[in-house]
Amino acid sequence: MCNPCVVNYDFVGKYETLRDDSAELLRRTGLAGSLTFPQRNTTIYYKATSGEDRLLRKNYRHGPLSLGRRLYEKYESDFLLFGYSFHEEWFARRS
Repeated sequence: MCNPCVVNYDFVGKYETLRDDSAELLRRTGLAGSLTFPQRNTTIYYKATSGEDRLLRKNYRHGPLSLGRRLYEKYESDFLLFGYSFHEEWFARRS
């Protein structure tokens, strides 16, 4: 969706690495000494991540695996670019 081959991005970050990515962005822009990105509680973050995983499993289980595979094919470059995985077990086995 971010069209990495169409738009000439200077920087792309991920939510999962928000702390490191924001520090790097501030460093690159010369703002590291004057701005700081708010810190988050890592305990809360990890709980949210595991809850997010359960939510994805719950929502995807109603979708057929064939649809999941088609979505993966369409966004495969995004999955690879950002280091995400496709989880077949999240989807219903019916086609």
